[in-house]
Amino acid sequence: MNSDNSLTEKIKTKLKSNSEITDLTELNNFEWNELLILGPYSVIENIEKELNVDLENIKENGIEYSDSINLLVFLKDGKSVKISEVSREVGDFSNSQFLIKKENTKFTKDKNGMNVLAVFFKGKVFKRVGKIPLNAFLIGNEKYLNWVLINSIHNHKNNAQISIYDYESGGLIMRKRFLKICPKSELKLIENLKKEIDFYDGEKIQLKDNCYLQ
Repeated sequence: MNSDNSLTEKIKTKLKSNSEITDLTELNNFEWNELLILGPYSVIENIEKELNVDLENIKENGIEYSDSINLLVFLKDGKSVKISEVSREVGDFSNSQFLIKKENTKFTKDKNGMNVLAVFFKGKVFKRVGKIPLNAFLIGNEKYLNWVLINSIHNHKNNAQISIYDYESGGLIMRKRFLKICPKSELKLIENLKKEIDFYDGEKIQLKDNCYLQ
């Protein structure tokens, strides 16, 4: 499979626009449900095994030996259906080598001009840097801002294993089990933890009621 020139021109136009968001979900003239971005020197065979996808029809692409392009691979049900070779001079990407669902393929630029996944939180656009898991979500306010991933919740629903990531770097701050603490008069079990969490203050995860996670 060769790079689709028409598709590439559409992507380049989007990347060069002055819009805050580069929205690839609008590419609807063919069927696809996931995007895989391969950066310079990516070994397609290795990626195929790691992600359990069918990239047989693009294995002869030269991305493994090139540092001048990013290869955007559009997939339908785990099989590559179109590819686009996008010059790094037009747009470079940080979120590479993992599958991105179509509805999440909206990008914004960081301070270095790198295209990173855009996240909409409290009416503003934020950036999903590095390899922050796609099922991690933002919590916080103007003072505190972090990514949180709920790994598991105990069967009795009073504690949970949670990973907390730094917003700016995407680095893992901690992965620990937290216990829900409430005033005696307001004892509550965990119901919908994602909706309950407010912010992480560096020690505890504050909830939106009078409880917190210790």
